[in-house]
Amino acid sequence: HMLVSRIAPIAGLLDGDAQVVPLGGPRSDRGEPVTVAVIMGESITPLRMSLYGGSGTGPDSPLIRRRADQTGPFRLTAKLGLSAGTGTLASVPTFLRVSYAPRAAAGRPLTLFRLAKAAGFRTYYVSAQHMRFGEIAGVTPDVDRIDDASRSAARIALRRDEFLLDRLEDFFAADPDGPRFAFVHQRVNHAPYRANCAEADQPPVPPGASGTDRRRLDYDIGLACYETNLDRLLAFFARRPGAVHVFVTADHSEFTGERGQFGHFIDDVYNVVVPAMLFTNRPDSDIARRFAALDWPTAYEIGALATRALGYEVRDPNYDPSRFFFNHTMPFGVAGHFQGRKIDATTLSVEQYAPDGRVLKTQHFNLATDVPR
Repeated sequence: HMLVSRIAPIAGLLDGDAQVVPLGGPRSDRGEPVTVAVIMGESITPLRMSLYGGSGTGPDSPLIRRRADQTGPFRLTAKLGLSAGTGTLASVPTFLRVSYAPRAAAGRPLTLFRLAKAAGFRTYYVSAQHMRFGEIAGVTPDVDRIDDASRSAARIALRRDEFLLDRLEDFFAADPDGPRFAFVHQRVNHAPYRANCAEADQPPVPPGASGTDRRRLDYDIGLACYETNLDRLLAFFARRPGAVHVFVTADHSEFTGERGQFGHFIDDVYNVVVPAMLFTNRPDSDIARRFAALDWPTAYEIGALATRALGYEVRDPNYDPSRFFFNHTMPFGVAGHFQGRKIDATTLSVEQYAPDGRVLKTQHFNLATDVPR
């Protein structure tokens, strides 16, 4: 509550030069049901997934790979993306605010939920974590149905992330037909990683496994459970009528010994390399074409595409597709931020800034040389 009271006033400010305008002309999906969803994973390191060419010891992503290999009507496009912060508190409120740069300047409030309500969508916030991240962003007044760990802790302890599917099915069945916007926040794959999986899904620990090997094994077991849960969530949305656009990303990634680091909240760009996926039955739509054209889709770019799917456009004259920002440990630049450049498809250059604007360090990141395979 102290964090909410401190940050909420800052969260109410949009970058001063940004504007949100209705899209001109009729939308391609006008006149049919529309579902827009964001699935926000937790501590997901795509570079340990075989889908992204990751470690041979990681899960082989059979469910997600099957989705990606489909020819229709649904298509899954998977890329490496960049989150808005090194931890959940730093990233999720910023994502929900569709904020390009982590500065607090004069402007009007904006959240994905406010736009969805203005466009006539029924709105849902379903989280296996606490609602505080949405509260900091200021989404609560614009959410029609909410469930989270503060309301359903016992049910989440029993069902784990399957709780998310349970509640989506309940909520969607209870409401009349119409456009829907859902924000779904997973708990998997937060430490302790095995706790995210039912015991039946946990293979035995090999004899002698300890230290970094044991931690990576536990992480990969949790990552496989993430993929199972994600596949079931995608299957739920695939049953929706009409146009469906589901954006999949994560709040941050997780170190499992890479460069000698463990966990997250680490001042390293590797900490924000996350999945970025679009699952849609409109593969020739403007949304799909724009997503396909992105290199290293950022939290802002994914949020801007979700905004477009809701019928609006975010216009920020400061936006540069080669430049990106992310927060350190708090949202909206409160604890400092990072500014980076996308050099090419494999290389990033990042500067870390203190809250007072001092440059603390510069880092270069290359997929070919900086990530153990």
